[in-house]
Amino acid sequence: MHSEHVHKSEEFFKRKLEEFDNQTKSLKKLVSVSSNALLASYKVSYRIAKCKKPHNIGETLVLPAAIDMVEAMFGESYAKQLQQIPLADNTVARRIDDISEDLCDQLVSRLQNNIEWINCVGLCTDGAQSMSGNKSGLQALVKNRAPEIIWTHCMLHRSALVSKNMSPELNDIFAQITKVINYIKHSPLRAKLFAKLCEDMDSKYTSLLYYYLAANLQLEIIDLKYDSDMKNKFTMVGLDTFYKYLLPKYPNLTALAAKILSMFANMDSPYFKRMNKKMGVHRSKYDFEEGNDV
Repeated sequence: MHSEHVHKSEEFFKRKLEEFDNQTKSLKKLVSVSSNALLASYKVSYRIAKCKKPHNIGETLVLPAAIDMVEAMFGESYAKQLQQIPLADNTVARRIDDISEDLCDQLVSRLQNNIEWINCVGLCTDGAQSMSGNKSGLQALVKNRAPEIIWTHCMLHRSALVSKNMSPELNDIFAQITKVINYIKHSPLRAKLFAKLCEDMDSKYTSLLYYYLAANLQLEIIDLKYDSDMKNKFTMVGLDTFYKYLLPKYPNLTALAAKILSMFANMDSPYFKRMNKKMGVHRSKYDFEEGNDV
């Protein structure tokens, strides 16, 4: 094939072999660096997506900062290798799309291969057609695998739908309830102080659940929404005594309102005054980070 080299010496061929080996090593090194740079690009893109940051932050902030840190810690030669990492905004966008598609493929594969549909007896979703549709929605797709499955409309989503059309006054009441409960539950110190308050009041319960309405309460709220007589009554008597008129039609709402109003009706009561005196003692007792904001 190379007749021109027929009369070349042995040293010539040894030198050519050495040159070929060196080229191969250089090529492998180049490919290896590119693979590492590609992996780094995907990892950075994943973090950008996870933090919901703009795609161009990779090349405008992340990469320059990484180069500065590596150069300061290990030297310029190592820092130059980071310049091979592709982090342009459109590149980051493609990486995120690739990651999303891969996650979707993994999820579909696990759903197809790892779910024992015979054990699936119920499906609870929101009321969107894509989820609840009995012909092309998720409900229909699941029933193709598990025909005996029972679909239910999620009560939390139903509650959210009801609250959108709720009267401003009633909606404000539940907003305040949510705010108070979540405020107490957010801090371990506030939760312990609240429990102590309940104990001093001889309350049956000493802790709160994160805001959630039981099914019977949600159904009563739905009925109350369309009760014109009760709406007129609320306009006439106001918030302070309205709950007294909920009986006998709305017993669960009456009980809930009575508990909340009786607990927070009088902020100048002896119970709250005693708790204010104990605040200083309990602050030193409970070692919590958020203690100073109560």
